[in-house]
Amino acid sequence: MPGQAPTISSIAITSATGIQNNTLNAEDTVSITVTMSEATTVTGSPRLALNIGGNLVQASYVSGSGGTELVFSYTVQAGQTDANGVSVVADSLSFNGGSLSDAIVNQGGSTPGSASRIESIERIDLSGSGDNTLTLGLKDVLDMAGFNNFNNANGWADGTYDLAAGGANFINPEQRHQVVIDGNAGDAVNSSGWGASVGTVTNNGHTYDVYNQGSYAQLLIDASITQTVI
Repeated sequence: MPGQAPTISSIAITSATGIQNNTLNAEDTVSITVTMSEATTVTGSPRLALNIGGNLVQASYVSGSGGTELVFSYTVQAGQTDANGVSVVADSLSFNGGSLSDAIVNQGGSTPGSASRIESIERIDLSGSGDNTLTLGLKDVLDMAGFNNFNNANGWADGTYDLAAGGANFINPEQRHQVVIDGNAGDAVNSSGWGASVGTVTNNGHTYDVYNQGSYAQLLIDASITQTVI
């Protein structure tokens, strides 16, 4: 979830280059994959401790930032063998001056009032010829949406959801990056990362279903559109 630190789901030794007769020797490289609970951004040079034949060594971070699988590797040095096997030392992942964080936290939308990387997309209109389908995720909204553009102060009205009056001089402004999706019957929206609708609001005679993610993001979808939102 945005704002919560990712956790380790599993760790596995996934490959070994140069291995002969099931034994690692000098100059051989072992790779370890750490699977995280969610997409994770890596900074710096985290390390992971290995036990190679009774020798404690440090595998270095190699790749995977932005995804759920982080790869570490270690090249066996002269005098080190895996006669007693190779294993990952429990609870040994260290930041080494770096960090591991929820990938969404590194988007502008992670902090109410902060800037997104792209501010130009606030409203998407699917109406027009034919039936149109839009697929987007929570991270897309955080990346591209402006902040607090749709509220009671600029033409929106509460339905079963309290949208709140926005702006610094109003009480309880809507503290989220927002995208509005307009469309007709036959159009469809697929999106993930939200959960169930929290209610409805209206604008210019249209009813919109509201989906929130914490205090980070909000999706407002025309109720006439077919919605698959999870």
